Amino acid sequence: MELNTTTVRALPIPLPPLEEQSRIVAKVDELMALCDQLEAQQKKRRTLQNHLRQSTLQAVAASQSPRELQESWQRLQANIGQLFSAPEDVGALRTLILNLGMRGLLVENNEFNTPVDELLSAIASERQALISSKVLKPNAAIPMPHQDDLPYVLPKGWKWARIMDLVDVGTGATPAKTENSYYGGSTPWYTSSATNEKIARLPETFITDKALKETNCKIFPAGSLIVAMYGQGKTRGQISEIVVAGATNQAVAALVFFDASLGTKRFIKYFFEKIYDEIREQAEGGPQPNLNVRKIKETLIPVPPIEEQEKIVIRLDELMNICDQLEGLRNEKSKSSERLATAAVSALTGIAIEQEEEPMKTPQTELVAPVRLGTPPDVKAQAPLATILARHNGEMSAKDLWQRFGGEIDAFYAQLKTEVAHGWLLEPEPAEMREKAAS
Repeated sequence: MELNTTTVRALPIPLPPLEEQSRIVAKVDELMALCDQLEAQQKKRRTLQNHLRQSTLQAVAASQSPRELQESWQRLQANIGQLFSAPEDVGALRTLILNLGMRGLLVENNEFNTPVDELLSAIASERQALISSKVLKPNAAIPMPHQDDLPYVLPKGWKWARIMDLVDVGTGATPAKTENSYYGGSTPWYTSSATNEKIARLPETFITDKALKETNCKIFPAGSLIVAMYGQGKTRGQISEIVVAGATNQAVAALVFFDASLGTKRFIKYFFEKIYDEIREQAEGGPQPNLNVRKIKETLIPVPPIEEQEKIVIRLDELMNICDQLEGLRNEKSKSSERLATAAVSALTGIAIEQEEEPMKTPQTELVAPVRLGTPPDVKAQAPLATILARHNGEMSAKDLWQRFGGEIDAFYAQLKTEVAHGWLLEPEPAEMREKAAS
């Protein structure tokens, strides 16, 4: 319907007697005044709540040891309902948790861990072998900053490194859109929008072998992490994992892991989530600032011993799950408030308002089935699960294998299915699904 003066003039309106109009207006004025008072009280309460939350989070962030952290965390936990009353409040808690994890305050430091230098040396040796065989190109040597210029003091046994010391960083290109023979092939072509999900979905665009041969596109293996170097809105700086090998455009940096650095994947992913805002500020350019491969390569990262990385990741998984639950509760509370308001409006107006039904929630389950090695894959095959099993006597529980794999659970199941189909892993026996008790 077009809204114009003719339409407005023709609108029918209910017209009560003048005396009743006066009573209605007086009642509406009274109710609107109450709404204004309630809104003012809520704004005041929200302001006080924000100040309290910020000061509490700052106290936790100022902890200098796991013991101090435990004390300040207990104070936060005792008031968590008052501090985080809206879903958006939980974002500050996630940021705090990631900061604590990257400073080594979530787990106890152990002096008997494998030295970080051994990890870095193994990665460097593997990289050099690939350079010697012309598979990789050498990185330009970049000295580490002076001790006083490093971001912060690390726990004992940790070491600062650059991202390029742990992984190979590459990017792709956009084949000419005018060349139809470059498109419609079998190779996924990821763009920065793929980083909107923790596990990158298969893109709509696929490119051909001809595009791979004639452009700067190249295939990155499954399990690589991809970082958006530019994109609209919140895209720049986001990180995701690809579970299907594919190429990328030039807006994406791909982090490809060596065998020696495979165990660092989940730690690195959490690290990029932690520095999301920081790395976005490093972008350069005009109206739409961009990152570049050099900035990604040179990014400084704190590197704990590999055993400590695994413990930190497990702890971060637990705490992020708590954040997910808290966010869900706050969302549910918000929806309950909406339903209450809708019911009130319906009662006042007599108009029934339809509401969407909630989707059925699935129970949380544990991975309990053992996974066994099948036919050993070729060295060039993309079989990270089989590779892990081969290093651990050919058998491991699904839960342990998932944690060592370093990917999200959906990525793990997808990779498991692929490797079973190739015969690299034996078909798992029917597993009991144990429902986890609510924490």
